[in-house]
Amino acid sequence: MLTFIRNIDATLVDVFARLSRGSRNQGRFVRTALKMLAGVSFLLITFSTTLGNSIAMGAWGYGSFENDTALDWVYHLLEESKGTSLLQGTVEAVFVADYIDADVASEALAAIEILARLAGRINAKTEIESVDTWIANNKLVPSSELLNLSCKALVAIRGEDSELRELFEESDLYEVWLNHIGDLERHMCSGD
Repeated sequence: MLTFIRNIDATLVDVFARLSRGSRNQGRFVRTALKMLAGVSFLLITFSTTLGNSIAMGAWGYGSFENDTALDWVYHLLEESKGTSLLQGTVEAVFVADYIDADVASEALAAIEILARLAGRINAKTEIESVDTWIANNKLVPSSELLNLSCKALVAIRGEDSELRELFEESDLYEVWLNHIGDLERHMCSGD
């Protein structure tokens, strides 16, 4: 069930991203469709919670792109961003408050995954074709300062003052999520 949900969401994000490259009316259509998708995801997640211990509403796995918040952020990246400013602002948002909101952490993890690929620290593709295409088309080289900030953000996201960590801690996927964050840290922080 969770794989089915992940595949639907990833496919729809790709479809909507392609559609929105047209006229402004198509962009409005895509935004409306994404809101509808969030509703469908909510229903599927609600249904799937009867099958096991869920993480949080709108999330279906431990991966950086396996939640509605990250996919909404990806859509914004694909539509609006040509440089690293959105990526940097997303990572910096982790340090705005003493307590890290789950949505802020989810967006930052997606940004960090992309930064790791742009920096050549992760060579594998993501599970979202349009993200891989964006990475291939944007031959950006993140600054060492941004990569260092990303390492600090990963430590903060898995730390005590993180809502996302708390949500995973209450789920069956906590250990797998911690391993995922650890893998990201090893990739991101190994070149420093």
